[in-house]
Amino acid sequence: MSGVRAPIVVAALVMVVWGASPALTKIAGEDLTTLQIAVLRTVIAGLVATPILLVMRQALPAGRRRRVLLLISAVSGFGAFPLLFTIGQQNTSAMHGNMILAALPICTGAYAAILDRRRPTRAWLLGSGVALAGEVALVASRTPSGGTPATLAGDVVEFTLRRAGLIAQHAEGRLAVQAEAFHDARA
Repeated sequence: MSGVRAPIVVAALVMVVWGASPALTKIAGEDLTTLQIAVLRTVIAGLVATPILLVMRQALPAGRRRRVLLLISAVSGFGAFPLLFTIGQQNTSAMHGNMILAALPICTGAYAAILDRRRPTRAWLLGSGVALAGEVALVASRTPSGGTPATLAGDVVEFTLRRAGLIAQHAEGRLAVQAEAFHDARA
């Protein structure tokens, strides 16, 4: 695979896997408990990530602050998020779960802006507002989508519990920025 195509292929694969999470979680919930699904998500992710980390010879972050960020990322991203995601997904339909999942990047951007104390641009606010209004309209429509019926309570649980992933994403972003700055300083 050429150097130009590799990132596109990887991005497409990530989108397919990420987008299929709510439906696959619903399917798994027919045979597995919530805890089993959450643990399997983390174990499978670890089995995929470990060889990549070993090949890249990725060291643990240096310094107490960076290790705390790694710990926050690990606990919220590999512990809390899979468990809470599964609880939420078991209480709503796969379609509504996907719609709520689609809002995650907007929420992540808003959360990062708040923590970084920077004001989002008007274009970002307008675009996010339109996207979220559409999502609210679709989720609130209560249109049957087959399978588990979507309930308002299930949607609220799903939306609220998925915000745990924001903590992990922000900590990971901070780690990446600090690692890049550390690498640049050493070069």
